[in-house]
Amino acid sequence: MGRAGLIWVLGVAALAGCGESDPTAPTEPNTVLVTTNQFTPSQLSVTPGTTVTWRWQSGEHDLTFEDGVGNVAAKSSGSSTRNFGTSGSFRYRCVIHSSSYTVGMVGSVQVQ
Repeated sequence: MGRAGLIWVLGVAALAGCGESDPTAPTEPNTVLVTTNQFTPSQLSVTPGTTVTWRWQSGEHDLTFEDGVGNVAAKSSGSSTRNFGTSGSFRYRCVIHSSSYTVGMVGSVQVQ
Protein backbone atom coordinates (compact mmCIF):
# COMPACT_ATOMS: atom_id res chain seq x y z
CA MET A 1 0.00 0.00 0.00
CA GLY A 2 1.33 3.39 -0.93
CA ARG A 3 1.69 6.38 1.35
CA ALA A 4 -1.55 7.99 0.08
CA GLY A 5 -3.47 4.76 0.71
CA LEU A 6 -2.08 4.49 4.24
CA ILE A 7 -3.02 8.10 5.00
CA TRP A 8 -6.54 7.46 3.69
CA VAL A 9 -6.92 4.31 5.87
CA LEU A 10 -5.68 6.16 8.96
CA GLY A 11 -8.05 9.04 8.26
CA VAL A 12 -11.04 6.74 7.91
CA ALA A 13 -10.07 4.90 11.11
CA ALA A 14 -9.79 8.19 12.99
CA LEU A 15 -13.25 9.27 11.83
CA ALA A 16 -14.91 5.91 12.50
CA GLY A 17 -15.93 6.87 16.03
CA CYS A 18 -17.09 10.38 15.16
CA GLY A 19 -20.79 10.97 15.35
CA GLU A 20 -21.49 8.01 17.61
CA SER A 21 -23.79 8.84 20.47
CA ASP A 22 -25.35 7.13 23.42
CA PRO A 23 -28.91 6.24 22.36
CA THR A 24 -30.07 6.53 25.98
CA ALA A 25 -28.67 10.04 26.46
CA PRO A 26 -31.12 12.95 26.40
CA THR A 27 -30.97 15.03 23.23
CA GLU A 28 -32.44 18.14 24.87
CA PRO A 29 -30.68 20.21 27.53
CA ASN A 30 -31.97 19.87 31.11
CA THR A 31 -33.86 16.68 30.25
CA VAL A 32 -33.84 13.46 32.23
CA LEU A 33 -34.96 10.23 30.57
CA VAL A 34 -37.05 7.90 32.71
CA THR A 35 -36.19 4.40 31.50
CA THR A 36 -36.14 0.86 32.82
CA ASN A 37 -35.07 1.29 36.46
CA GLN A 38 -32.95 4.40 35.93
CA PHE A 39 -32.95 8.14 35.41
CA THR A 40 -30.51 9.31 32.72
CA PRO A 41 -28.63 11.36 33.74
CA SER A 42 -29.09 10.54 37.40
CA GLN A 43 -27.42 13.80 38.46
CA LEU A 44 -28.02 17.14 36.81
CA SER A 45 -26.56 20.56 37.65
CA VAL A 46 -28.50 23.69 36.66
CA THR A 47 -28.69 27.36 37.54
CA PRO A 48 -31.58 28.90 39.52
CA GLY A 49 -34.65 29.48 37.37
CA THR A 50 -34.03 26.45 35.15
CA THR A 51 -36.88 24.15 34.19
CA VAL A 52 -36.00 20.45 34.05
CA THR A 53 -38.04 17.98 31.99
CA TRP A 54 -38.44 14.28 32.74
CA ARG A 55 -39.45 12.15 29.70
CA TRP A 56 -40.83 8.67 30.24
CA GLN A 57 -39.25 6.20 27.79
CA SER A 58 -40.06 2.74 29.19
CA GLY A 59 -41.72 1.06 32.12
CA GLU A 60 -44.07 2.48 34.71
CA HIS A 61 -42.44 4.92 37.12
CA ASP A 62 -43.40 7.72 39.44
CA LEU A 63 -41.34 10.78 40.35
CA THR A 64 -41.23 11.55 44.07
CA PHE A 65 -39.15 14.47 45.36
CA GLU A 66 -37.71 14.42 48.85
CA ASP A 67 -39.12 17.93 49.45
CA GLY A 68 -42.59 16.83 48.24
CA VAL A 69 -42.80 19.51 45.53
CA GLY A 70 -43.63 18.47 41.96
CA ASN A 71 -44.35 14.80 42.62
CA VAL A 72 -45.75 12.84 39.66
CA ALA A 73 -48.00 9.77 39.98
CA ALA A 74 -46.92 6.54 38.28
CA LYS A 75 -47.15 6.58 34.50
CA SER A 76 -45.43 4.95 31.52
CA SER A 77 -45.34 7.74 28.92
CA GLY A 78 -45.35 11.49 28.55
CA SER A 79 -43.30 14.08 30.36
CA SER A 80 -43.27 16.29 33.42
CA THR A 81 -41.44 19.50 34.30
CA ARG A 82 -40.30 21.32 37.40
CA ASN A 83 -38.78 24.76 37.68
CA PHE A 84 -35.97 25.13 40.20
CA GLY A 85 -36.01 28.74 41.41
CA THR A 86 -33.67 28.46 44.38
CA SER A 87 -30.25 27.00 45.02
CA GLY A 88 -29.97 23.63 46.70
CA SER A 89 -29.85 19.91 46.16
CA PHE A 90 -33.13 18.27 45.19
CA ARG A 91 -33.23 14.49 45.45
CA TYR A 92 -35.93 12.37 43.82
CA ARG A 93 -36.74 8.72 43.28
CA CYS A 94 -39.16 6.27 41.78
CA VAL A 95 -40.94 4.82 44.81
CA ILE A 96 -41.81 1.70 42.78
CA HIS A 97 -38.10 0.94 42.22
CA SER A 98 -36.32 2.29 45.30
CA SER A 99 -36.79 2.22 49.05
CA SER A 100 -34.83 5.41 49.82
CA TYR A 101 -33.37 8.49 48.14
CA THR A 102 -29.89 6.90 48.06
CA VAL A 103 -30.40 3.38 46.64
CA GLY A 104 -32.21 2.12 43.55
CA MET A 105 -33.88 4.32 40.94
CA VAL A 106 -32.81 7.71 42.32
CA GLY A 107 -31.59 11.04 41.01
CA SER A 108 -30.82 14.58 42.01
CA VAL A 109 -30.83 18.10 40.64
CA GLN A 110 -28.11 20.39 41.98
CA VAL A 111 -29.09 24.04 41.61
CA GLN A 112 -26.22 26.53 41.98
